[in-house]
Amino acid sequence: MKKIDFIVHPEMAILSKSYRSAQDFSEDIKKVAYGRKDCYVISSKYLPTFSEEREELFWRLHSKNLVGRKRILKSRGIEKNGDYYPFGYVCAKDLKKLEKILAEGFDEIRVHGCFYGDACLSNFSIQAYFLEVDKQYPGIGNEDSKTRDIILDNIKSGIIENFGLLGRSKIKYGVVFNPRKSFDMNFRRVLPKLPFVKNLDEQLCDENTIIHVG
Repeated sequence: MKKIDFIVHPEMAILSKSYRSAQDFSEDIKKVAYGRKDCYVISSKYLPTFSEEREELFWRLHSKNLVGRKRILKSRGIEKNGDYYPFGYVCAKDLKKLEKILAEGFDEIRVHGCFYGDACLSNFSIQAYFLEVDKQYPGIGNEDSKTRDIILDNIKSGIIENFGLLGRSKIKYGVVFNPRKSFDMNFRRVLPKLPFVKNLDEQLCDENTIIHVG
């Protein structure tokens, strides 16, 4: 079976309340990346504030210490009031690179990283799904996207969720981190989630998913 792994924003785990949980997560992530040619990191320019105690852990999880420079893809984000908010989508500059990677054809795509329950992991998973199925992903991922394109992509995301398409796809979560907080996933929804349907994160889990909580 041909498998590929993507690790989304791994260094964000240092924001957890539990240092031990973040350490355990880092050990599992290192196992995912170690010696793997088909492992890529989705990196953000966001630099979280951390204590001196967590500096070693931050660099252990840093993209450059997990994979080679050629296997790092930049994620899209926005700056607002001096803060930077990463989205998880691969940015326009690296979108062709992601398309080329996925075009190789894989039996399984594992998405790892931070945070479970937040938008970053599911956003990347949806982007990969669109590229696998539609072979295109207009709108999100492009910093110059028109509002109309983004709304259309959010409608697509709602359709994917409500029809449980990710649950039946080859894309699944691997080692992920949940920082003990609830997230409002409705902030990017155009279509409301149907009450009897699993949400995107639940659809992306299977028996091989490991969720670190902290």
